[in-house]
Amino acid sequence: MKTKQFDKVRFAVAGKGDSSELEKLAMEQNMNDFVEFLGGVSEEDKIALLDRAWVYVTASSREGWGLTVTEANACGTPAIAYNVPGLRDSVVNGTTGLLVEGWNVKALADSIIRVLQDDVCGAGYGRCNEVRRRIQLGQNSGGIH
Repeated sequence: MKTKQFDKVRFAVAGKGDSSELEKLAMEQNMNDFVEFLGGVSEEDKIALLDRAWVYVTASSREGWGLTVTEANACGTPAIAYNVPGLRDSVVNGTTGLLVEGWNVKALADSIIRVLQDDVCGAGYGRCNEVRRRIQLGQNSGGIH
């Protein structure tokens, strides 16, 4: 993904898990200028990150329920996740984000590119943006199904 087309894209990696292997990979791929490892963040900082993100990506192999996916969508941010239990229940494929089949890292990267190239505020992810609009206006999302 390191191309002129995406030279302004930055990745923020947040969470309490061990990121040492991912940090090593970023260094080996000369991606340090594009990836920021934040470690654990407060709930307030997490929502601020999700609110300004163009896309939220999770590479989890399973989830009880994709709470962070739901939080990203509530911020108007589409989510990309593997099509696994818990996450397939949280992402409406093609509406609130994209589901990726299997453990296919290339397909995950292609999905990120697809979202970055699309007009994320346009019709393709309108449900996320409708939720965001209602939240900003202080309305509930009762009419969104």
